[in-house]
Amino acid sequence: MSGVRAILSELLEKDGYHSLAQMLEELAAAIDHFAGRDGYDLRSIALLGWSEAQTNARVREAMVPVHQEFLSQLRMAVKRGQKRNIVDRSVSADPAATLFLSLLLGNVVQSALLRNNPTRKLAKGVAGLVPITHANRSELPISISAKTDRASRSSEKHITKPRKRP
Repeated sequence: MSGVRAILSELLEKDGYHSLAQMLEELAAAIDHFAGRDGYDLRSIALLGWSEAQTNARVREAMVPVHQEFLSQLRMAVKRGQKRNIVDRSVSADPAATLFLSLLLGNVVQSALLRNNPTRKLAKGVAGLVPITHANRSELPISISAKTDRASRSSEKHITKPRKRP
């Protein structure tokens, strides 16, 4: 884990991205490049580690700090993006970082399980994300801000729940 940790830390500290979408694309590509080995794939090994961490406290204790550090680095990347005016200042860094970590970990899982090279799809999907600005905020179904709880509660009335079967 220290190898991928160093690569991701270097990318995040460079602050060379022009958008958070580009940052996510570069991070996912770096993980892919690191994970591909001659004869085996580290993404499958990561799945085994995550599985073991569910029941083995020692494994969990080894993995949690690495993931927390990465989450903290993503949080800082959002804050630096706000200072550089590529991220709206009202965006809350913690929920945004949590979303990014989920996307990146999900990319690892999808690649390991489906073997469908999701990073290319992730890059295309992320490229379609628009920065949350004051101009387009009202067009969004939900805001990723410090007021997310209130926004998510108000958007729940638009979500249809599945019917219970008799």
